[in-house]
Amino acid sequence: MIDGKTKEIIDKLKKTNNELTKRKTIMRKNSAVQEELEEFLIILNESEDIIEEYSMNQKQSKLNDGGGPILHSKLEERVEEINDWIANIDKQIDNFFNDIYDKIPGYIFGIIGLFIFLFSTFIAVILYRSFNPNYSIFHNWISELGIGSHGSSIVFNTGWILSSGMILFFHVYQIRNLKEKTRRRYLLKLMAISNIAFTSGIFLVGVFPANLTVQHIIAATFYFLGGVSFFSLYGILASIEKKIPKIHAVIAFFVFMSYILFFLSPYFPHNFSEIGLTITSMEWLTLFTETSMMFVILQHSLFENYFIKKYEKECEKIKEGGINESKFRYRLIKYLEDKKVC
Repeated sequence: MIDGKTKEIIDKLKKTNNELTKRKTIMRKNSAVQEELEEFLIILNESEDIIEEYSMNQKQSKLNDGGGPILHSKLEERVEEINDWIANIDKQIDNFFNDIYDKIPGYIFGIIGLFIFLFSTFIAVILYRSFNPNYSIFHNWISELGIGSHGSSIVFNTGWILSSGMILFFHVYQIRNLKEKTRRRYLLKLMAISNIAFTSGIFLVGVFPANLTVQHIIAATFYFLGGVSFFSLYGILASIEKKIPKIHAVIAFFVFMSYILFFLSPYFPHNFSEIGLTITSMEWLTLFTETSMMFVILQHSLFENYFIKKYEKECEKIKEGGINESKFRYRLIKYLEDKKVC
């Protein structure tokens, strides 16, 4: 509601308006006062605008003053401008990724990224054990590979830095594909944020090895929290969406449980170490489950975006009898036909 002060102003303006309207009719008949008429007309128009504005406020405002709707209108205009700006930025980002994936399919980033990630870690372990045969997943951290000698640190750190960008682009590709399978955009947005944290963590672990304690802890925090968030969110999506294989949800559950075990491992009883349940082995377990999850997502993406698209074109040829089918191709085409692709 409008307060008494504003109502009083409106009443006065209305009276003024009435008076000016009467004078306008009279003064138009007298050419001697045309200049004065013009001044009155200006005042009249201003008063009419003010009355209209405040009348609108009287109907629409729920604030204590009459300026609410005016402020709301300005804010709405500003919000629209910001939304347009955001939409434009989103479009530019979308076009950026479209250009990249048109030239290099997203699963290629996944293949290269996962290979570099695993290969560099495996080679780093071999190099580390060449001067320290006692290195073991049950007693040594993954990060120790980044400060080892005999080239292990170079291989490990370089591999993780290079793979981070590849994995980032692959996961972005996967999230974009998931838009066709779910309407739960909020989960995809959370996955995108988690993906940035996870891959940033991989990158930073390579940049800041374990001897840079504070920086490395921050990097590892990004890696662990980003990883468990990304794969857990993907698992939730896989469990509720029919178009995503349920095996993905199962493996994502194992990823989540491996992280739970890792986070709880400092509180394990001492005798657990006798059966290999140490904090370092739990850290390695998270790495194994994560890479397994990435491999499963990758092979599914490869099948959906390469094999199916490749054989979609050949479905028509096969129907026309133009291709000699091998056993593998026959099984694949039967699968496509069952999925109503052909």
